Amino acid sequence: MWKVGDYKVVCDLCRRVRWASECGPDWQGRIVCKDTCLERKHPSLTPVIFRDDVSVKDARPQKTVYDTTGVASDTDGICASQHPTAAGSLNINGELASGGSATLDTQRRIVIASTGDDYDAIFALSGTLDSGDAQSELITGVSVYPVSSVWHYKTVTGVTVSKATRGSITVGTESAWKQRTSADF
Repeated sequence: MWKVGDYKVVCDLCRRVRWASECGPDWQGRIVCKDTCLERKHPSLTPVIFRDDVSVKDARPQKTVYDTTGVASDTDGICASQHPTAAGSLNINGELASGGSATLDTQRRIVIASTGDDYDAIFALSGTLDSGDAQSELITGVSVYPVSSVWHYKTVTGVTVSKATRGSITVGTESAWKQRTSADF
């Protein structure tokens, strides 16, 4: 039926002549009859695109270099030579000591040495880590060969022995590997 301003068009599919108000574009842009020829676009023709984050995290990690600059061992830096005659605490009086505790430049293993064969003595270490968390352990069997702690310490706050020792005792530090990253260069 004719309307004011309406005009005639030819359907691109069926080739019938229709009023423009009875036709419209389909999903491919063709002018088609709305009631018979109009075909909606199938949903599978418009894929849903999911964008995954494919960025590479830490693509260029920092290069880690280990050196020993400024971190040499100190055999009596925590406790200078002492000969305990009974069980008890050792004096923390080495070069690294101040106020009854020793603060190290970096976390290190502790080394206990004896001039005698103190294989049956038990030494208790206490101190802290870099983070300030408490750290402690027992070391058994110190003899002529020095024995190292299992854990690393930033500070040493106490060293005790379970019995009188046969030799003089020193407490110091192992040399430590200083970790540096490429940002330090």
